[in-house]
Amino acid sequence: FVYSWACLPIAVMLGEVINVFLGQCGVQIANACWELFCVEHGIGPDGLAVLLPTEGDTNAGGGGGGGGNDTEPVEDSHAFFDNSVEGRYTPRTVLLDTEPSVIDEIRCGVYRNLFDQRSLINGKEDSASNYARGFYQLAPEYQETFENSMRIIAESCDFLDGICFFHSYGGGTGAGVMMALEEGVDVNFPKETKIDVGLYPSEHQATSVVEPYNAVLSSCCPTRFEAVSLIFDNHAIINVIRNHLDIECISFSHMNRLLAQVISGLTANWRFGSLLSAKLTDLQTNLIPYPGMRFLQCSLAPLLSTANPDRPVVGYDSLLQACLSDSNQLARSDFSLNDSIFMACALLYRGNASASAVNSSVDEARRQGGLNFADWSPCGYKIGICGQPMTTIVASGMVNAPLSLVALFNCTAVRGCLNAIHQQYETLRKHKAFYHWYLAEGLEEAEFDRAGEEFGGLMADYEDVQNGKTGAELSHQSRKTSVGGKGRRHRTPNDTSTGGNNSDQLQHTGSPGLFAGPRLNVGNSLANGEKRSTTIISTFQKDEDTGVVTVEATVTFNSPMNAPLNEEEDSNTLADESPEKENTTNPALEGSETENSTPPPRYSF
Repeated sequence: FVYSWACLPIAVMLGEVINVFLGQCGVQIANACWELFCVEHGIGPDGLAVLLPTEGDTNAGGGGGGGGNDTEPVEDSHAFFDNSVEGRYTPRTVLLDTEPSVIDEIRCGVYRNLFDQRSLINGKEDSASNYARGFYQLAPEYQETFENSMRIIAESCDFLDGICFFHSYGGGTGAGVMMALEEGVDVNFPKETKIDVGLYPSEHQATSVVEPYNAVLSSCCPTRFEAVSLIFDNHAIINVIRNHLDIECISFSHMNRLLAQVISGLTANWRFGSLLSAKLTDLQTNLIPYPGMRFLQCSLAPLLSTANPDRPVVGYDSLLQACLSDSNQLARSDFSLNDSIFMACALLYRGNASASAVNSSVDEARRQGGLNFADWSPCGYKIGICGQPMTTIVASGMVNAPLSLVALFNCTAVRGCLNAIHQQYETLRKHKAFYHWYLAEGLEEAEFDRAGEEFGGLMADYEDVQNGKTGAELSHQSRKTSVGGKGRRHRTPNDTSTGGNNSDQLQHTGSPGLFAGPRLNVGNSLANGEKRSTTIISTFQKDEDTGVVTVEATVTFNSPMNAPLNEEEDSNTLADESPEKENTTNPALEGSETENSTPPPRYSF
């Protein structure tokens, strides 16, 4: 007797992803992205399924074939599209802008029936390219509507895998409103992976003189959550289009469609499944070695122009070399990739790719000096392979390729783009130019200094990695959670205080601290192995006339009489940062010793 069981392949569960587009830049990118996504998944502008073009047809439906068939649409669309209404597909997305013109173009455009109208949010006034206006004044008006739209989309998901944000760092809405709404997203969706796709301002393509202010303030916003951040800039995108696609008159439409192609390659593994997994959580885990060092450069290959009839043979080595080329980078940098240190990278292939061939091409690039990984990261690359080839829009000026690659790099070359922004920011801050516009909208002057220092610390971290330092040797991140991490005092959009320190607003912001509550018990080891208990009682009093807050602390050591103190204090106990004050006394502590306490403590406040 032989028992046999027919084994069927197990389908990998693809989680849903919510895409959020904010500001004029974000909404215009949304137009290009959903145009491409609909073609890839066989969905028409009205949300109804249509027939995909055949494999050899590169023009049908406005896009390339992408390996589809001519009888039925692609089924793997639930990651980005909701099909709760039979026969109709609705994008899992929210589009928000503070002024109506850009979103009205969608409401009146070809794809007006594709989106859920509750996901199109706009106001009647813009943010005037002012981060403070967007963060403090306008964001509270959209908070409830935005969260309701996010909740409705999340409730239609079986397994929400992550949230992607698309915006510009230089605008008031993309910078200010975005950072304010991020805090609510982090509270409502704490476990979902977040990815941030942001367009940094370029000095050659600037639209506002205060863009450096907006970029640095938003990058260092204390309410910002931890997320993988892909950075682009318009000047680099224009250079890539000019050098590879031979387009003479470059428009924002060409730029947005190139970005859409990059985003399509980034998300292909989430939408179509993959031979080698490259999920959202994988990217975050593999690409961020240290908190705060989350900025990634990005490149796409091959870029084949419709104007060039010659189609070069695309191989694994040529793809990787093209992505490592400085002329293919979508973020400007004064530093070459060949001279930079790589902490991690992700290579996301589309098409009939072989994992062994991919590994061989990476090894060859490392032998030639193209991938200089840090000593502590000998195998710092993540590979993802999606069997669905790339699809292109005819109006983009690009043509399909059977094999394509989107590469994400976390390397020290990114400091070139960030350093250019930082220098412009410091030049403006040195003269306090345009401060009054931000102060009038609720921003405090100290926020300019804090953001500048943190952004400068981030530059120092990348410089330290370039010089071979790691971990605790880093000058900035070893002391802080991250640029834009939690735990620092910052006024929220709903905070109506004027900056004065009130007793109910005081927060502990430093290392394990003195006044973390009205009473704090701290254990400390004695030399003989016994435990010594320390009780701290703190009292906050505010003078209503002067507004001065007085803090009184009483410290009591509960331990056996004359118990010797251990020379090496526990890390959770109080540390005296001023040895010269060791023998000083504090009137607030007099009379606080109990019968069993040690002699007067050596800590003073």
